[in-house]
Amino acid sequence: MMAQRRTTAVLVLTLVIVLIAGCGKGEAPTKKQESIRRRVSGEGEMIVAFVDVGQGDSCIIRLEAGDDDFFAVVDTGKTNAGGEVVEELEDLGCDDIEVLVLTHPDFDHIGGANEVIEKYKVEEVWESGVGKDTKAWETTSAAIDEKKIPRRQVRSGESYQWESASVKVLNPPNGLYSGTGADENNDSVVLLISLGEQDLLLTGDVEVPAQEYMVSQRLSPVEVLKAPHHGGDSAYCQSFIDAVKPQVSVILVGADNTYGHPGETMLRELGAYGQVYRTDTNGNVVVTIDNSGYSVTSER
Repeated sequence: MMAQRRTTAVLVLTLVIVLIAGCGKGEAPTKKQESIRRRVSGEGEMIVAFVDVGQGDSCIIRLEAGDDDFFAVVDTGKTNAGGEVVEELEDLGCDDIEVLVLTHPDFDHIGGANEVIEKYKVEEVWESGVGKDTKAWETTSAAIDEKKIPRRQVRSGESYQWESASVKVLNPPNGLYSGTGADENNDSVVLLISLGEQDLLLTGDVEVPAQEYMVSQRLSPVEVLKAPHHGGDSAYCQSFIDAVKPQVSVILVGADNTYGHPGETMLRELGAYGQVYRTDTNGNVVVTIDNSGYSVTSER
């Protein structure tokens, strides 16, 4: 299925000119086409698959690593989305998962984890350490412990290496959040993943307090942003958007959801900086990154 979804990243020059001319800033078209910003060589690449799991989040990262590529999964959608995540992992050729990141304990981010853990060997789980008194979280946490998967509580300022990509944790801070009205969301694990000069920012469900904290830590512009909290206006923070200036924004959101996601303000402000993709209209969105550039494809 992934092979059918992916289009060739390098097209003849005439087609490149046509596509770039036809794709202005703002929300991405719903037809399957590629928004080409720069040429991708295909060497040492990182593939980032934003999986259409409805009203939830899931992102799969594959990094070239010789005969055994490196895989990370960031969130797994709701319980009924686990099969979709597994299917995408299979299409990408996953044998095992080096890192499973659960950004925060909301069911629309962790619900599919049990199915993923059952199917694949997971080397390590990254989390904020903030739990939740829900069946979804208790079941997920128990499954991790039953499989004896090491758990790492990550904090702002930490740095890691995933093969050729560097990973910086931007959130949560050591003190976590209190009294924000949405502490669990603001405690979401936020990762800045860099390959060469290309930056990918994954934001979980952080809202304004966490975004303001990250701005205070001197954020820089990024090529690709996973929009905070499904693009909802409750997560709209102009100083954050102005700091990261995303060339491409991806909103993971369910069609006709009852939350009003994505918000009109968020769509407008993200669209002012670059192309906006949303899984409810574009389906799966795949970003291919190497040391010199990136390309974006969508399912529709």
